[in-house]
Parts: sequence; structure tokens; C-alpha cells
Amino acid sequence: MASNSIRSGFKRSALTVALGLCFAGTVHAQATTGTVYGNAAPGETITLVSDTGFARTIGVDSSGRYSAGNLPVGNYTVTAKKGDQVVGTKQILVKVSSGTEASFAGAAANTSNELGTITVTATGAGIDVTQVDSRTVITAKDLAVLPVAHSAEAIALLAPGTVKGSGYFGNGSTVSFGGAGVTENAYYINGFNVSDPLANIGGLGLPYGSIAQQETYTGGYSAMYGRSDGGVISQVGKRGTNDWHFGGQVSWRPKALASAPKNIFYPTANLPGGTNTGDPASMIGTTNANGVPVKAWHYDNAALPGSLYRDRSKDKLWNTTYDAYIGGPLVPDKLFFFLSAEKSKDSYVSTGTNVPATTRSYIDSPSTKIYGKIDWNINDSNIFELTGIKENDHSQGVRYNDGGGTSSYGTDGAFRGNATPTKQDTFVYIAKYTNYLTDNLNFSVTYGKDVVHNPTMLAVASPLPFIANTQYIPTAYYPGGLDLPQVSSGGGTPNARMQVTGVRFDVQYKIGSHQITGGIDDLTNNAVGQGAATSGPGYYWSYRPNGVNVRQYFFNTQASMSVVQKAIYVEDNWQVTDRFLLKAGLRSDDFNNKNSAGQSYVHEKHQIAPRIGFAWDMKGDSTMKLFGNVGRYYLALPNEVAIRGASPSTYYYQNYTYTGVDAHGQPTGLTYFPNPATANGGFSGNNEFGQVPDPAGIAAKSLKPQYNDEAILGLDYQFSKKWVAGAKVTYRKLGTVIDDWCATGPVAGMLPGGGADYTVPGCYIVNPGRSNTFHVRNNVTGQYTDVILTNAQMGFNSSNAEKPIRKYEALDLYLEHPFDGKWQYRVDYTFSRNPGNTEGQVRSDIGQTDVSKTEDWDYGGLMVNSYGYMANDRRHALRMRGMYQFAPEWLLTGKLLVQSGVPKNCLGYFFGDTDPIGYGSAYHTCYNQASPPGKTHGPWTKQLDLGIVYRPKYFNKKLTASLDVFNITNDRKPLQYDPTLETSSASGSGDGTVRAAYGLPLFSQAPRYVQLSVSYDY
Repeated sequence: MASNSIRSGFKRSALTVALGLCFAGTVHAQATTGTVYGNAAPGETITLVSDTGFARTIGVDSSGRYSAGNLPVGNYTVTAKKGDQVVGTKQILVKVSSGTEASFAGAAANTSNELGTITVTATGAGIDVTQVDSRTVITAKDLAVLPVAHSAEAIALLAPGTVKGSGYFGNGSTVSFGGAGVTENAYYINGFNVSDPLANIGGLGLPYGSIAQQETYTGGYSAMYGRSDGGVISQVGKRGTNDWHFGGQVSWRPKALASAPKNIFYPTANLPGGTNTGDPASMIGTTNANGVPVKAWHYDNAALPGSLYRDRSKDKLWNTTYDAYIGGPLVPDKLFFFLSAEKSKDSYVSTGTNVPATTRSYIDSPSTKIYGKIDWNINDSNIFELTGIKENDHSQGVRYNDGGGTSSYGTDGAFRGNATPTKQDTFVYIAKYTNYLTDNLNFSVTYGKDVVHNPTMLAVASPLPFIANTQYIPTAYYPGGLDLPQVSSGGGTPNARMQVTGVRFDVQYKIGSHQITGGIDDLTNNAVGQGAATSGPGYYWSYRPNGVNVRQYFFNTQASMSVVQKAIYVEDNWQVTDRFLLKAGLRSDDFNNKNSAGQSYVHEKHQIAPRIGFAWDMKGDSTMKLFGNVGRYYLALPNEVAIRGASPSTYYYQNYTYTGVDAHGQPTGLTYFPNPATANGGFSGNNEFGQVPDPAGIAAKSLKPQYNDEAILGLDYQFSKKWVAGAKVTYRKLGTVIDDWCATGPVAGMLPGGGADYTVPGCYIVNPGRSNTFHVRNNVTGQYTDVILTNAQMGFNSSNAEKPIRKYEALDLYLEHPFDGKWQYRVDYTFSRNPGNTEGQVRSDIGQTDVSKTEDWDYGGLMVNSYGYMANDRRHALRMRGMYQFAPEWLLTGKLLVQSGVPKNCLGYFFGDTDPIGYGSAYHTCYNQASPPGKTHGPWTKQLDLGIVYRPKYFNKKLTASLDVFNITNDRKPLQYDPTLETSSASGSGDGTVRAAYGLPLFSQAPRYVQLSVSYDY
């Protein structure tokens, strides 16, 4: 926000003033700079000096306007001079990608209010009329007092239009923006992309105490940036200044003050009458004409509904975190450093399910973060910045049987073994050089590297196979119990690592009323040893519900791959009139996905993304702004898509019957039943037998990247000195999507000889909803034949899904009262709809993280009844946050989030309990009825967080004690439900068996906890 008050009597357009910023350097999403602008007497000079000693002096033009752009964020002293005489001085905070006003010609000055010994900068109720985008900027001062969990995602969720992602992804720490999938966002630290290098699920965040500002973009950002069609989380770290500062903090999340999650019980529901096939009840016990057993609907275990599924009464989490920092000048006014370290440890208890036997795990998860930054003011025209970040996230633990009281924890039974450890080590290096060649021309170069070591660890190195679904083994086979030393089906991947390198060059030039910006933006992601392997001998056993069959599964998807992303852009910021700003940009992206041999399997060239926006200062005094933008946003395929796609993968099973088991759960008395259609007798849904894919035949030719089109129109209105209100409408529409298609028989059917001499993969990467061309190799001649299939020939039509659909339609309303020395308040209400037939690159309802290789679009039958409300649909959302200074040394803070319920899905066998494509209970059919996504919704949720901050005068403002209570009402409503309706012992169909676990709450709100903090800042 640009100003602190309405400038009575001063009617010159603030937009005209601010557009001077276009002449000195524009600011954009993921930037690390901001702008200062204002009014002063013509002919005066304005000098801006940062707390690092960096200084710029500019003149005031003949109309009384000035602006200075591309300024590193932080605190500045702004001085106006007439000759050698000082006219006025102001202290301001430059926010990232924002314009900050400092006027000396009748305008009210920016102020800060001393709250006894608590200082909160007043931002005023003014409107920043220089911006056309939608974003929320949270500063270090905000973070110091608001009750916010210590993560980038928790800060981002303060912004309207955001939704917490499924608990399946990133341990529940992901965010959906504007109905997009959780993989469609971008993360930045100090201008460098630090998104997850493999699947783009989440990204890196700074130590909480090292965040100077976090910028959360929810739409409308510049052509300078891309690779996101959801949202952007951009953090700017703290830096050293001319004053020495050091300090530390200790925070506790005590176990004794934490609540536990609710116990989970099997749902109770009245099963529908009739039969699973729709045939008359008289046919029960027979097989109908479709070969499906006719039965009444029944549970897989009639004793389970209403019984305890998971006892969570002991499942608490507690934490201790230590932070320390130091910063200051190495050479005053020239060279500065800032160094911080954070050591944190989560400890938690996790109790397993009651079937077949409960285990309880005790996990310690230590994390270490180190952040360092060096700033060198070479001179007033040249700046060099160097950033280093190190993060180590590990976990380890032990497992016990539930009950018996023999463990060292006092309540548990026999030791079951070590829990599977985890390890991820990240190193980031960023260098940036900025040159202000003239007042009208500047450029910057940024280079960064992100190295991640993410091996898969093993709890035990047992040579025995993992045993799955032991609950289906007849108990008569193991009267003395089972000893299962292999605790996981997953094998180790000790050499897994990833590396991202990026470089960008940006140049800005002012000519007349135009500010022209252009540059390049390149990023290369390399990954080695990613994917999964199987523990023990390389296979695991999985028992079937009928107590007769057992499957021997072979699974290995380890792969290496890379993706090279290049872009060029140009943008014009044009002051059309003194009140009207027009931003028009064009970006061209090139996405090149490669396999381990460096061969391209998807290369998407020249993806043109136009962006255009405007800001109209309607009254000319910064009290009413109409703004809008439209744009297209492209999304690259991440490296993860090569796993089980462009690289060899093994996933099949051998089918047996058995007559017993040994002491370790391995089947005995085996009889083999091979698949006559495959060379090794195995069964594989997607023909994954370890063969090397042809890079030219993995994806459809001329594949188009996923993109989202967006339109935003908003109005901000300052209707009194201290109140601002606004409204905004947003419309997003998914254009192209990429997913795999596995009904590839029509491709073979179009080839000579029915494709006998050709290699047709089990699945292709395609653009659903359009014609696709497939490049197929003849194994005899080595020549390629192109096969063109229409969308209908691929099995998609009006009966299921003719094209991918995902929309986001939203109305946002807000009301804000800035801090006035006593209180601050903001409320946001969002009404939104998120209809469609595809979530995007992932599927939240079943936790499918195979990016752009979900079950959607595999076969036409899976898309029948697929149009509904997507997983990130929340019809209503109410957000409130604020603070109240009720005594000189005390500050009360709080925030509230109320949302309508999550969509609930039901996935069963197809109509008539049939399974036409062998996917089991995966169709949008529920009890033989159409069941589109989100047909029903869960209950409304609310979370109220309160905090109190105390800074006694006795310690001269330097000591702070705070207490935060999260989810003070201890609401623990479900956030996601088990959607899978059926299981079956029949081959190739359902048999009317309903899973007792259908509809179970999978993830719920975190229970109430308390955080105590003590810090000292010198």
C-alpha cells in the first residue's frame, strides 16, 4: 500500500508519480527489489540511503514527481534537498515488488507507531496504484507477532484464494492456488527458483527468523516469470546493515500442552438394497450374462463398521527449535554479512491401524537450516549479492507392538524394529550482480545452483521379502503368529541426487513514457537415481482377500533424467495518461525433457504466453483503483514424469495359489498360474516389464504443454482515512493438459499387419481432448510410421470426457483497517467454484503423485461421470487476522480461517459391478449409480489461532516472550476421505463387496497445540 492517509487537497495522480518507477526499474513477481516514489518541489533532489549504506540520488521532474526503482528491499532514509538545504527526511520500508511513497509536497509522511516497547510500522490505508497483479506481502515484523506456523506454506495460506493441499503431498504442507494442482506452483528465494526439482511438489523455505519478506502471488504476474499456472511463493532473506545485530530465539511446542487427534472409527452406513449387478434378487448366488457374480451388497468384514480403526489418543507432536543470528558491516557502507542458523527437532508418536495388529512408532525428525548472505556495494552504480543456504532434514525412530507395557516408553509391547529413516540434504548458492548504467538503463544477472541429496533409506537390511495384506491369510496357517522382519516394500536408493542450475539476465530501459524490460530466464534440472526399488530379494508378496491366491510383485522404477527450460521475454510498462498504466508483455518458453542418455522425449518449443494488465487511478488521488489483467501461463513437465514413462520400469505380478505360510509370512504350497499373453507369464496393467522405451515413441508428436488462461478484474477503494475495501473477480480456465493414455490398442490397429512388427508402448504421454500423432518404430526396418488418432478414436467422447476441463471462478471481498497505534484488522471472504473433470498433474483423492501420469485419461471408461467439483474446491472461505495493543508492553494477535467442506468422492466398479479395463474400484460409479467428483461435501471447518506478545521495558525492547495457541477450539474435522468403495475376490469384476474402510477420514485438522517463544535481539 502506497500511502498512510488521504492526501487532502492534493489531486495530482499518484499513478503518474508512481510511473516514474517504470523509468527507474519495474518490479515483478520473484523480484528482490522495490520502488520508492513521491512528490516534491520541482528542481529538488531526492537522496535514498539504505541501512547498508547503498545510496542513490535522483532529481524531481518539472511536474513535481520522482521515483527510484530496482532498490534492494529494506529500511531507507529518504531526504529531499533544495540545493544544500534539507527540506525534509522520511524513514520508510521498501517492500518487495511494491511501490512505497515518500512525498514532500503536502503529502502526509509515512509514520511508525511506537507501541510502548513494541514497534509496528503503520502502512496506512492507502492503495498501491502501481500494481496490476494479485499478491500478499508479509514482512518480518508481521511474522514476529502473528500466530503463524513456521513454514512458507503457512504464510501463503494467509492469502485469499489459497487452499491447503492434500495430506498425501509433501506431508500435508502444500498449497493449491486458484483451483490448480499442488505441483503447479513456483518457489523462489532471493530471486532463484527453489521448487522441488523432481516433482515440483513444494519447495525450499528460509529459516523462519531469516525471512525479511514473503510475497505470495495468486495471479496476474509479469511476463518476466513463468513455469507456474497456480501461484508463486517468493521469499527475500534478511541482510546485514551498517548496525551490528545479533540475537537468538528458543521456542517450545510442549507435549503436555498438545492435544491428540481424534480416534478413527470405521464408518457405519446402511448398504443399499438389491444386488450389485442390478439383477433381481432371485439371481443371488449365480453369475449373470456379463460373467459377474450376483450378490447382495455386503461388507468385506461385517464386524468392522462402527469399530475402532485407529487409536490416536497417544499420537502427539512436540518440538524444540533454537535460532541464532548475527549481521553487520564488514566494511561500513560497503560490505555486509548476515548469518543465521536454526536447529529444530520434531518428535511425534504415530499409531497404526487395528487390522491386523496395531504398532506404534516413536519418531524424531531433526532439521538444521543455515542461511548466509553477503552484500557488496561496489559503488552507487554496482551491487553484488551472494546467498548460501543449507538444509538437512532427517528422521529416525522405533516401532513397538501396542499394549503390554514392556517397552521403554512404558505402555507398549514387544519391539518391532526400527522405523524407516529418511534423509534429505539441500545446498543452494545464489549470486546476483546489478548495474545501474544510467538513470534510464540498468541490468542484472542472477546465477544459482540447488543441489539435493535424497536417498531412500532402509530401516533394516533384511534379505526377506515384504509381506502385504497379511489380514487375508487364514489364521489357521499361523497359529503361533508371524515374524515379519521386512518392514517396508520399498528398497534403498543410496545414490539419489538432483541438481538445478539457473541463470537469468534482465535489462530495463526507459524511453519517453515507456519502460521496456527484456531478458532470458534459463533453468536446467538434472536428476540421478530417482524412483523406487523393492526391498529384500527384489519382490514382495501380497495376499488376496479370498484366502487362496497370492501375488508376487516385482517393482523397480529407478531412473535418471533432465529437463531444460529456456525462456525469453519482453514487457512494456506504458504510462498512457497520468492516471492510466498499461502493462503488456510476451514470454516464449521452451521445455525440453530428456532421458538418462540425454535424448529428448518431449520437446515443446516456442510456447507464446501473452500478458496484459492495467491500473486506473480513478480519482487521481490513490483512493480508488480499478485494475485487471489477462494472461496465459505455461507449465513444464517436471523430471518425475520420466519415471515409469521415458525410462525403463518394472511393475508386474505373478499369480499363485498357496496352502500355507512360513514363520516369516512367505507362502508355501505354491501353484503357479501364468499369464499366457506375456513372455514371462506376468500380469502388468501397463506392460511394464523393464523394457527400454524408444524416446521418439514415448509421447505424441508436437505435444503441447499444460497451460492456464486467467482473467482478473478488481477494485480497491479507500473510503475513509483508515479503511480500505475491495472486490475482485477471477476466472481461470485450463487449456491443454498432459497425461498418459493407456488404451493403445487403436494405435496398433492402424499399423500395417496390426502392428505385429512394431513396438507400441503400454501407455503414451498425450494431450487429451485433441487429435494426437504417434511415432511408431518398425522393429524390422527401423523406420517410423505416424499414426494419427482423433480424440474419439482414443476413446473420449460426449459419453465420458471430450476434453479436459478445470475452471476456477471466484469473487474475493476484503476490508482492512491498518495499524493506527492501537489495532489492526483485515477480513477476506472468497466465494469460489472449482468444477472440472481433471485436477491437473496429480490426483488428490487417491494420493497419486505420478505427475502427468494419473489414472485420469488412461481409458475412456475412467472418465465417465468425471465432471464434478475438484479436490481443491472450497465454496466459501472467510479469513480474518489482526492485532490489538491493549497495554504498552502487551500485544494480542489472532487469525481465523473458516471454510466450507471438502469434496467427497466415491470410486467403485463400473455399472453392473463390471471392470471393463481391469482397474478395479476406480470408476466414478457408486453402488451402480453415477458418482461425479464432489457430489457431496464434508463438514465446514474452522481454525482460530491466538497469540500474545510481551516486550518489557526493563530490557529496553530487546527481550520478547510470546505464547501462541493454534486451533484454540481443538476442531479436528476431516479434510479428506477414503474414496475407494469396493474390493473383490472375483476375477475381472466386482462381487458386491464393500470395503469397511470406505469413507474413512484419511486426513483431519491438526489438533490444538501451544507454542512458547523467548527471543533476544540486540
